[in-house]
Amino acid sequence: MGVDCIVANPPYVRPEEYACLEPGVRLHEPVLALLGEGKDGLGHHRRIARQAGSLLRRSGLVLLEISPMQARAALSLTGVGLSLPRLLKDLAGHARVVALRQG
Repeated sequence: MGVDCIVANPPYVRPEEYACLEPGVRLHEPVLALLGEGKDGLGHHRRIARQAGSLLRRSGLVLLEISPMQARAALSLTGVGLSLPRLLKDLAGHARVVALRQG
């Protein structure tokens, strides 16, 4: 058993970027919903990637939102049984999602 797809928008704002967020975001969103873990803000992403392999069916997919500034770091995400990460771009051409596949 398992799931076909895991999709998440975990917190990913790096600590040094938090103060630079637009006031409409910074003042109205909970800090926990924005501020990512670790120096690069991808701590939650790493945890999800590590656990995803045991939750996904064969050929299952993990899709996680990132900041375009984290694209290089996101390519280092790994998990047991998961393929090398791929970056998916938004309509403006910026890397916004990291994708990993099971099997």
